[in-house]
Amino acid sequence: MKKMIIKSIFLVLVFGVITKSTAQTQGTLTFSFTPTAHTPANHALAIWIANGSGGLGLMRTLNRYCDAATYNYLPTWASSANCGFQGITLDATSNICHTGGATLGNSLTNYTPMNIVWDGLNNYGNLQADGNYNVAIEETWGIGSSKTVIKQFSFVKGPAVDDQTTGIANDANFTGISLIWLPNLATATFANAAATIYPNPSRNGVFNIDLQDTVSAIKVYNTLGALVYNETLLLEKNTSTKLDLSNFSNGIYIVNLSNEKGASNYKLVVEK
Repeated sequence: MKKMIIKSIFLVLVFGVITKSTAQTQGTLTFSFTPTAHTPANHALAIWIANGSGGLGLMRTLNRYCDAATYNYLPTWASSANCGFQGITLDATSNICHTGGATLGNSLTNYTPMNIVWDGLNNYGNLQADGNYNVAIEETWGIGSSKTVIKQFSFVKGPAVDDQTTGIANDANFTGISLIWLPNLATATFANAAATIYPNPSRNGVFNIDLQDTVSAIKVYNTLGALVYNETLLLEKNTSTKLDLSNFSNGIYIVNLSNEKGASNYKLVVEK
C-alpha cells in the first residue's frame, strides 16, 4: 500500500511537470528609430526579434533591406536566418532566408524615422512564450567591420507593459529610439490585486478606480504605444480615485497602475 501511494505521488509530480503550460501573452511590440546616413549612401539593414540570452538567434525577421548577397552585407542576420555563409552568394530574397511576413526592400537611400511592429509570433506563425527578447539591428554601408554596426535592445514579453519610449540613448548610428511592449487585455470591467476600474466602456471618459493596493504612478498608453497620460502620486490601498480621460478621443487605452512591488494593466474603452 505504501509503495502504491509513493508511486501515485511520483506520477502526479511528473504529470504536473509535463503538463505545465508556458505563458504566451498576446500583445504588440512597437519599435521606432531613425538610422543615421553614412558614406557610401546605400545602406543594407536587417531588423529581427532575437532570443534574450544575449545571442542573436532569429525568432522573427521584421525588416530587411539589401540589394546583394546577404553574407557580404548582412552576415550576422544571414547566419541567424540560415540563408547565407562564406562561399555562398544567396540573394537576400531567397526562400530559405525566413523573411515571411517581413517588410522587404532594396538598400536604404533615405534615412527617415522607421516604425516596426511585432505581433509576438515567430517565423512559423506561432505565438512565442513570454520571456526576455531582443530587437536586433544590423546595418552595413560597406563591406568590412569598420562600416558595420550591430545593436540590440532588450525587452520583456509578458502580461506587463514594458515601456522604453524614453531613456534609450542616441548614438552615432541610431537616434529617436523608442520601444514598448503592450499586452492585450480583456476589455470588460475586472479586478485584481491592484484595483477595480469602472465603468468600462465609459460614456463620458471618466473612470472610477477602487484600489486594493497602494499606487504610486498612473500611466495611460494609446494603441500605438504612445504615453498619453503620466501622473506620479501616492494613493493608499482601500481608497478610491477618478481617472479623467474625457478630453481623449474615443478608443482603447492601456492604463498602467504601479507601486514598488510591480504593476497592473487594464484595457479601458472610451466610448462617448
